Amino acid sequence: MVTRTAKTVTHLERADNLRYKRRMARPKLFAQRIMVRLSEPTLTSIQRLLGEKEDRSDFLRQAAELEIAIRSLDNYAELNEYLITNETLVEFCAKAVRQAAARRIDAVKNAALEPGDDQ
Repeated sequence: MVTRTAKTVTHLERADNLRYKRRMARPKLFAQRIMVRLSEPTLTSIQRLLGEKEDRSDFLRQAAELEIAIRSLDNYAELNEYLITNETLVEFCAKAVRQAAARRIDAVKNAALEPGDDQ
């Protein structure tokens, strides 16, 4: 009887193992690849905002999901009519997010400072 170690796996055993792995692959998360042309200033801004190990594709996916959420608002069509003169929807949304983030951070900090219920 021959005992096999990891180094003495035959070619056929390796091939069977690869076939198994291919059958058991996880489903693709992102079904379609697209090409997007962006201006140089936009690309520079994205690169500046990305962290050291962040992926530009993930950044663009999140940006697309955010835009979908904004356009899915019940009052999206009406919102454009109420923008301040020379204010774009992007500027409006950025300002709203900054304000909401500041309120959330303050609320979390205040909750941490208040004596909580000791359980």
